[in-house]
Amino acid sequence: MSAESPPPTSLAAWARQEQRRVFTLHGVESCPRASKSACAPQSGATMMPTFIASYDLKEARPDPHEHFLTNAIEYGWFPWILDHDDTLFTLPNTTLEGSFVDQTQAVAALNAARIETEKELGITVMMEKWIVSLGCVFVLRGSPRPCRSRHRLL
Repeated sequence: MSAESPPPTSLAAWARQEQRRVFTLHGVESCPRASKSACAPQSGATMMPTFIASYDLKEARPDPHEHFLTNAIEYGWFPWILDHDDTLFTLPNTTLEGSFVDQTQAVAALNAARIETEKELGITVMMEKWIVSLGCVFVLRGSPRPCRSRHRLL
């Protein structure tokens, strides 16, 4: 979050603000909800599909997981998802959601987060297994549980 932005009033507001910041960098708009009617494109806007990624990082010293997640957010991947009424939910560990022009760009962003983590930590970060899938509609299991991010608000 930029220094000149006032702090958001909630984690959900911060998540929406952070997603908009990343989308603005790419010059596009995105719909984080399953409902198309809730996200009608604005005139001249390009809508990006939503992708879901799951990954396994090989254990290393220092532990790359927190750095990787921070970098993934910078590249447009988020560890939370908004449901139809804008409730923010944390995704399962090592699962991310992001909106990209296509699957190639989504995979490239995931790999770029890994490479950036390697540079920061000065170690090899192995992504042993991963999958990136187009995620159009999602179902949240169980009772709604608000997101509890382990990441500090920037």
